Parts: sequence; structure tokens; C-alpha cells
Amino acid sequence: MLSEYLLSPTHLKALSRPHAPFPPPSAASKQDFESRTAAIHFDSADQLASLPPIKTLKEEALQLSVSLKIEELTALRIVILEYQARETVALLRASTSHTADQAGGLFGSDNAANNAGQNNTPEEKKEKALQRRIAIYLQERRYVVKCATYLVRASFAKRNTWKPVGRRLVSELKTGESDALKEIIKAIRSRVVGNDAGAPQLIEDKASEDSAEGMETLFQWDKQVGPCLMALSQIAQPS
Repeated sequence: MLSEYLLSPTHLKALSRPHAPFPPPSAASKQDFESRTAAIHFDSADQLASLPPIKTLKEEALQLSVSLKIEELTALRIVILEYQARETVALLRASTSHTADQAGGLFGSDNAANNAGQNNTPEEKKEKALQRRIAIYLQERRYVVKCATYLVRASFAKRNTWKPVGRRLVSELKTGESDALKEIIKAIRSRVVGNDAGAPQLIEDKASEDSAEGMETLFQWDKQVGPCLMALSQIAQPS
């Protein structure tokens, strides 16, 4: 059941810390990562969901873990999701290039190649992959916040299917290992009052770039730390 999934120790912990749902890497998380992936063996010849060899996945996951300061297994999941989404991205780009091709005349084939990313250098392809992984990371953070906010509101509703789950989350917010409410409010204050984004250095570096991508990164970061967290802190404060 979905309720059991949300109330599992891992996901309940994330929901009770929506401002920082993914724990930072540690010696224990690295050991867990190695033990869970040790038995996985496939190479590119296996064509497993268009994924590269497991060695490549692990190397890229470790790099992303360091860059975003998240546990290795979380980083691995994000890397896999980005690879699995590449076929969809390619289809969308092909559709766009087809439209451009119809209007492009003799230059249609050049437009198609550029839109599909075929002319990108290895470094450019690596940078685009990183941008897509950052987008997935930010999207997941944002939806943790939205889910936590909804469940807290459901806990106070007279009739709501998710009321029991919401009440369990509110209980965790008030009696968890750390004072989650104070941490949430502190995170909001540092962002709104202190103008401290609190983002991983990689995202702060991207956001500081004088480019459309930099502005988009900052916008996506602000979207997942703003209004939803504010609503959550106000609703869940102890009476």
C-alpha cells in the first residue's frame, strides 16, 4: 500500500525533514552502496534499459554524490533515471527538429543534428547530462516538500483519506530524533531573511553563472525551498 510506503522508516524520515530529505554521504552510506551494488554485473552489450556498464554508473553516481552532497545510493538512482529518460529527450528533440526541418529547407538536416545533440563535444554532453541530473534532484526535493505539506494539512482535516498518515507525520515532526520544526523554520529563515540559499556548492556555482541555465537553476532551487516550506512550518507548529 502507498500509505505503508510513505510510513516506511526511510521515507518517513525524508518527509519529516523536507528541507533536507537526502542525507549527506558518510562512511556507512558508502559501505551500503558498495554492498548493494557488488552483486550487480552487466556491461553495455547487455543493453539493459540503454544503461552503460555498471562500472560507469557507479563512477558517475559517486561523482554526483560528492557534487550534490547526497548519499551514494540516492545519487545512483538519479543517474539511472537520467539515463532512462534520454530516449524520451531524444524523441522530443527529434520532434522539434522535424518541425524546424519543414521550415528549414536546405538547412533542415543541420538543424536536426544540432537539436539531437549529435554535434556536441564530449564535455558538452557531460555538462548537459549533469544539468538533467540536477533537474531530477531538484524535482524530487520539491515533491518531498509538496507531499509533506499535503499530509500535514490532511492531518487537520475532518475527512481525508490521508489523515492517519498525516497524523503520523505530524507526530514525527514533533517527537522525532531532532526538533524538525525548528530545523524547517531555520532553513526558511536562512533563505528568506539571510539570503542564504543553502544549496550544494555545485548548484550555487550554476546559479551564479550569468546565463539562462544559471537563472533556471536558481529558479528551480527557489521553487522547492519556498512557499511549500513556509506553509508547512505554519501549519505544523505546536499549539
